[in-house]
Amino acid sequence: MGIAPRSEKQNAAWELVKYMTTDTEAVVSFANAIRNVPSTFAALKSPDLKTDPAFETFLDIAQHPESNTPPASVNGSTYQTTLQDFGFQYESGKVKDLEAGLARTARQIDTDIEQAK
Repeated sequence: MGIAPRSEKQNAAWELVKYMTTDTEAVVSFANAIRNVPSTFAALKSPDLKTDPAFETFLDIAQHPESNTPPASVNGSTYQTTLQDFGFQYESGKVKDLEAGLARTARQIDTDIEQAK
């Protein structure tokens, strides 16, 4: 989320961003609406979060203590795009074997990083 620098409603925009990113009920509601992983640990633990078995893996990843998004990568956000593309393929059913798909995705990310060095 962001606020356009030329926004005439900077304060209102900030209040909306703050609400949408820090209010647990709002974060859960938004995650449920778009069927996505919520962005806070409180929302991940909310009993109101709607999940299905295929979604559980992504929630487990988000809650894992060693799961993070590094602040910078030698190839920018390519690793995020690669993982996001895999997520879309898995969710759409194009990838049937989650474990093999994740392993293949991890190898691709490692290869991309090595090539960018």
